[in-house]
Amino acid sequence: MTKINDEGTTLECGRAFERCRQALMKKFPYARNAPFVMTVKPGKYAWCSCGQSKKQPFCDGSHSDTGMYPVLTVIEEEKQVAWCGCKCSEHAPFCDGMHKSLG
Repeated sequence: MTKINDEGTTLECGRAFERCRQALMKKFPYARNAPFVMTVKPGKYAWCSCGQSKKQPFCDGSHSDTGMYPVLTVIEEEKQVAWCGCKCSEHAPFCDGMHKSLG
């Protein structure tokens, strides 16, 4: 089975994709197939990129042995933000819909 996104890019190829998806879930144990949508106040935020943080979507320092680091972001004004939950967004730390291709 193959899924094509709006830009014509292949996103899924049957069993190979499923193995990749399962590996991602093991690599990112606290990731999820949905964004973390919330209203945030102006300030600095450290988005967890390693998926190890128990304070998702934010970093709690659990990345220390992963070789990964949080993505630091400054929010200038209060607004609703969709933080990436699957850790696969090409626009991290923000959701770009990639989780939809992960099944």
